[in-house]
Formats: sequence, C-alpha cells, structure tokens
Amino acid sequence: MMERRRLVFVTILMLSAMIACLTVLATSSALAGITGKQLPTSGEDWIIDLDTTVDNETISLSGNLTIVPGYSLTMKDTELTIGSTIPGEYGILVDSNTEAGHLLLERSTVQAEQSDSGWTFMILGEATLRSTELIGVINGLRIFGDPVKIEGCEIQATGTHGMYIEGASPNVTNTRIEVSVGASSCGIEVIGSSADPSKPHLRDLVVQVSANTSIDISSASSTFVFSLVGLKADGADLGTLVDIEIILSEELVAKLTNPGTPRFNLHFQ
Repeated sequence: MMERRRLVFVTILMLSAMIACLTVLATSSALAGITGKQLPTSGEDWIIDLDTTVDNETISLSGNLTIVPGYSLTMKDTELTIGSTIPGEYGILVDSNTEAGHLLLERSTVQAEQSDSGWTFMILGEATLRSTELIGVINGLRIFGDPVKIEGCEIQATGTHGMYIEGASPNVTNTRIEVSVGASSCGIEVIGSSADPSKPHLRDLVVQVSANTSIDISSASSTFVFSLVGLKADGADLGTLVDIEIILSEELVAKLTNPGTPRFNLHFQ
C-alpha cells in the first residue's frame, strides 16, 4: 500500500513538472513574433500601414522599411539586418504629413548586412530610441521631426555626419555617436531658422569623428585638406548642452609615386 502511494505521488510530481515546462515554453513563444504588418517577400519594401509590434525577432530585410503617417512600429529585443548591395540603397524612413508615423526601438540592433554597403535612417515623424545600436548608417541619423527621444544608444555612422538635425528639437542623452570618413565629416550638425527652429537637448554624449585616409602623392607639390568637426550649429539654439565629450582622430597613409623630392601640405580643420 505504501509503495502504491509513493508511485502515485511521484507520478503527480512528474505531471506537475511537465505542465510547468509546457507553460514556460508557451510563454516564451508568446514573447517572440510579429503582430500587425508581416514581413514582405524577399526583395520588397516593408511598408508599415498597420500598427505593428515586433518582439525578440531576427530579421533580414532586402528593401526599405517605411512607417506610414498615422501608424506605428514598436520593435523590442530584435536584430534587424538591412541588405543593401550598394551604400545607401535601402534604409528606414519614419514618414509624416498631416499625421506622423511613430517608431519605437528598444534594446534592439539595426545593422548593415555588408560593412561597405550601409543603410540610411531619416525621421520626419516621431521616434523613441532606447538602448539600441545603429551600425553602418550612411551619413548618420537624420532628424527632421518632433518629438524624437534618443537615450542610451550607440550610433556608428559613415560619411558626412554622425547625426544631422534640421528644424527639430530632439532630446538626446547618454549616447555615443561615432562617424568614420575619408577626409571630412561632422559628428553632430544642427540647422535651424526663425521659421523652422532647432532647439535640441544634448546631454551626456560622446562624439567621435575618425578619418582613415590614404593619399597618393604623384605631383611635385600637393595640398590636402581634412575637416573633422565634433559639433556644428547654424541658426540653432544650443541652450541645453551638457557633458559633451568630443574626440577627433585622423590616421593618414601617404604613398609617394613622384620621383625626386615631392612637397606636400596638410591642413587639418
């Protein structure tokens, strides 16, 4: 009789453990997935014209991602790889007209499939970026809309800018912005006017502008100009500018192909 009771007790424990395991698996599965506008066929654009949520996904996209005015995309704990075949072929657009599209990126990574073929990112509508990495952004994150909030992010860009702000007042805090170029670039540029003011709030930022340049000196006298700018503003109000670290770095490799004794001038701005 005692052995039978033990067998029943052990069986109940095993069933309880199996039910608990199935519950955990079901909960984990529910956390991953896409609700709203589903991914397109390979090679097509992903047009968000339904409110869409993406959780805990790994996505490869060979096309543009556009958030249509009046709709939202919420993406959390997700890795999005954009497969441009040439620099700037595809990218992300948060669009706006009478209504704004809205993007929320949280604890996510957006990156280029090929390191030499980056992607573009333009915000005309509304956006919140939190604890997110943007890797391989061509000419930087470009902000034209409000409100935009960026917190605890890392932006790795190539080309002319790390971040470009025009006629907008984003709140950017605790973020690292890096841009690597051949000769000339700006970490953050802010453009405004009386008709279209810019008043960004910039706090606790590291802005690094790096240039790795190879030059071929083939004439008897050559002049090369390098322009690395950490922060630039024109017609903008930079009243909230707190704890900004700017790092400028230039690495130059010169190849001399002119016989004799060539002379060259280097100008760093």
